[in-house]
Amino acid sequence: MTTHAQNDKRAIVIGAGIAGLVTARVLSDHARQVTILERDILAEEPISRRGVPQGRHGHALLLVGQRLLDGWFPGLTEELIEKGAMPIDAMDIVFHQSAGHRVRADLGFIAVSMSRPLLENTLRRRLLEQCPNVTIVDRVKVNRPLVEDGLVVGVRIDGADPRADLVVDCSGRKTRSFDHLAQAGYPLPNITAIRIDVASGTRVVRRRAEGLTQATTHLMRTSQRRHVERLDRTPPGFLVLGDAICSFNSICGQDTSSAALQARALGVAIERHGLTSPTLARAFYKRAARIVDVPWRIAAGADFADPRTTGPKPARTDLVNTYLDMVFGASQTSLPVARQLTRVQNLLARPESLLTPNMIVRVLLASRRSPATLRNTTGRPTSIGPATTEPISHARHAVTVPTHLVSR
Repeated sequence: MTTHAQNDKRAIVIGAGIAGLVTARVLSDHARQVTILERDILAEEPISRRGVPQGRHGHALLLVGQRLLDGWFPGLTEELIEKGAMPIDAMDIVFHQSAGHRVRADLGFIAVSMSRPLLENTLRRRLLEQCPNVTIVDRVKVNRPLVEDGLVVGVRIDGADPRADLVVDCSGRKTRSFDHLAQAGYPLPNITAIRIDVASGTRVVRRRAEGLTQATTHLMRTSQRRHVERLDRTPPGFLVLGDAICSFNSICGQDTSSAALQARALGVAIERHGLTSPTLARAFYKRAARIVDVPWRIAAGADFADPRTTGPKPARTDLVNTYLDMVFGASQTSLPVARQLTRVQNLLARPESLLTPNMIVRVLLASRRSPATLRNTTGRPTSIGPATTEPISHARHAVTVPTHLVSR
């Protein structure tokens, strides 16, 4: 691995959100200087900021993202818990799907739920402490990438043109960088958008459900994916990462983990091609496409379970959703199915792992004993054992899930 002490390369990251922070952490191993430019004011204390409207809602990390963050920032999970994050044992999580409760599966890990500002603030401080070659500058609006002789050599900001060998845009799904690059003759990526019209509402409550604050809301009209992997030309020295590539229905909780997986893929691409290679962007985009394929299919499948969803439907979505209904039912009586389903939802296993011959047999047999199936055949609910009939109040921790309302 090339370390920043062995080269004079400079990198600029646009955006100090989670995607920008983990990208800077990866780049710190490959560049002498990494500068993050953020348009918001970054306060010392963990408070919500204007550029992250969904930051007012509760957050939880999928296990794959949690493991990556702990690898880059050792002891992060423990520090978050010390600062107030809620540790959640997998056995304490209650899933209700398809008219029944999933068997509680011990996966051997502690998940964490926290506010978005706490996670960002802790990551930001850790990054600056661990990586002296990283600098964060707030209250800076990046106007556009700076293109010279077909290369992106920096960015244009008010009053200055900071230069860099690599610019990574982590500013989110509304990035305008491709529009500016189009003015320099580069093609725009195709965009797939799925209309979901989901509004999230969150409020703080006591554990006996006494409301302490008014509800805050966030509207997400579409899930969106930029097909950057299909671009036939892209300027050396520039790429996008995170929500600028793909942003999912927030109910799935996949954005942070997707960004972390993309950042790891960027590190691998840099090791193989070099930070200044003209083939870096194409190599990274191919890796990023494979990464977002899985959570995109998971989220899109869930979106199209609602018949009011509109947009390009991935192939075989209806067939997959029919099978997934059986998987959800089977997970209410079968521990192996419940465990594997939870692994898939945490991006630890690919969805195809639910389609192995042994798993299909388990699903077919166990789904016949699900509460929904038994209710449909007998006309009344049927007990299916203590693992799925245990009262929710037996959980040691109360898990707060944002309320999702569909506005059509």
